[in-house]
Amino acid sequence: MITEKFLSITKLVLGLLVLLGAAGTSAVHASVNLSSFEVPKNGGWAYSQTFNVSGTGELKFAAKVAVKGFMGSGGNSEYQVQLLRGTTMVDSKTVVTNTQFKEVWLRFVLTSRSHTGTYRVRIRNTSNINPQAGTANFATFDPPTATAISGNLDRFGITQGNVLFREIDPKYEPDSIGSYILTATWGSTCNLDPAGCKLKFEILRNGAVVATKTGYTYTTPFAPTSQKMRIVHQVQQNQIGGNWRLRVTGSSIGDAANIIPKVQFNPACQ
Repeated sequence: MITEKFLSITKLVLGLLVLLGAAGTSAVHASVNLSSFEVPKNGGWAYSQTFNVSGTGELKFAAKVAVKGFMGSGGNSEYQVQLLRGTTMVDSKTVVTNTQFKEVWLRFVLTSRSHTGTYRVRIRNTSNINPQAGTANFATFDPPTATAISGNLDRFGITQGNVLFREIDPKYEPDSIGSYILTATWGSTCNLDPAGCKLKFEILRNGAVVATKTGYTYTTPFAPTSQKMRIVHQVQQNQIGGNWRLRVTGSSIGDAANIIPKVQFNPACQ
């Protein structure tokens, strides 16, 4: 009896863990399920709803197109199927079909963050073969998603009262909306302050300050957490891409050496 109860409880716990794991996965890798729509006979474009692609990689999915009618009525007709990034066409296919759905694959490889953003599909009758109204539907698919990134930038030093600019390697720039976190550690000659030198860090995008803080090295035991160098910036859609760099202002009472900035980006679930 005890063994049976134990097994039942174990199965229940495992089942809950599977459900929780599945829920966590779907939140990060959100599938796209585009709604069906009709295509006019007159050659005008019909559009799907938009969907977001937040990461680099291959975007590939199937569109299914058919003539609107019953059991082959009306014969064949030709349709053009295009994949758009914003208003830019990135893939185009034609398909000849009848009332039986025919599958056509759309594909685009996102090689940089400049390719991320809003996508949609448009379809029209080409009027080349027996123009007829059509209908389209889509298989569910998973677009590339942004992933967390982190790493140290090149180390450097700064003399008393000086200002330096440091480039952020493109591989550490945010490629979607999410949390961009900067911490930094250093040694210093500011012996008048037990916590060492205070430095000012500013995160710049295209020359404009998006976040700033003045604080002590992140590892000092002589300052409260709120005064240590840690910046958290929420990246918005209009801040994706661009040129990111740091502006660092030295202390007024000493030099700082071996400054090591660390950046971390956590994409938001979409």
